[in-house]
Amino acid sequence: KKMCEGCDKTIVECVRMSANESEVIGFLQRHGCFLSEKKCDCGHLCIYNANELRFRCRKTQNGVKCNVSFPIRRHTFFGYSKLSISKKLEFIIFWLSLPHPRQDLITEELKVSNHVVVDWSIACREVCIAVMLDRSYSLGGPGMSVQIVEAKAGGKTNIIGRQIGPWVYGCFERETKKCFFEPVTNRTSDTLISVILKRILPGTRILMDYWRGYDPLLSDQDHEYLKINHSVNFFDPRSLEVKNTERMWRDVRYSIPRCGKGEDHFLGYLAEQYWKRQHVRIRRLHHFLNDIATVYPPQ
Repeated sequence: KKMCEGCDKTIVECVRMSANESEVIGFLQRHGCFLSEKKCDCGHLCIYNANELRFRCRKTQNGVKCNVSFPIRRHTFFGYSKLSISKKLEFIIFWLSLPHPRQDLITEELKVSNHVVVDWSIACREVCIAVMLDRSYSLGGPGMSVQIVEAKAGGKTNIIGRQIGPWVYGCFERETKKCFFEPVTNRTSDTLISVILKRILPGTRILMDYWRGYDPLLSDQDHEYLKINHSVNFFDPRSLEVKNTERMWRDVRYSIPRCGKGEDHFLGYLAEQYWKRQHVRIRRLHHFLNDIATVYPPQ
């Protein structure tokens, strides 16, 4: 989506804005995270009360006021904790902008508990996972390179309404930074071949992920089949001819904290790194709020 005017804010500008809750509400409404208007079940347009952070129906029928109210953050991404809306926006700003390790800094700056930081970090990473799962485009083509990474869902069977797992293939196109997640039920060679045929275009250079220490799934016969039938070639990221790609993925894995490299957490951290590599830091807030509005459409 096109950037909103004045939306490329610095961290300091965002934090200053968060001091004004009314400005924060308007900012989130412009990005679709909150409704700008709400109809009551009776069909009347509600009036927004900024002091109560509620839409309230003022319709009077037969001398009786409807007076039904709807909290503005109900059924939204911002409605799942007792933190103020401004505090949640501040957290998102820090989460999007700061590299790991950041937990202690966020805890101190926002004066919240470690538990809150962990919970909201997971919530933000699940938005990134949902975005990756919802992408339906294919990657690659002649002259293009796609890195394929295997990740275990870590016990997650549902991400914001999407059934996943127990395995996910992460596919990242080096030249454009386009990427997606493809959930699968097993990690057999037949499954991987199916993903390649379905989501990777002919003529692609495929870079199999070796840095997590597992053996490649495809045999020489599988490689030959895909080369002949789909015109794709495989390269080991450790080889000299693709050393720049390996350097990129070394940077990715170093940006994932040690606690995130276990099977239960890797998928979320990988999604975070995929998402952040697509957006320059100063524009991340705009794009992340748009993604929040897509994953958690206000009702």
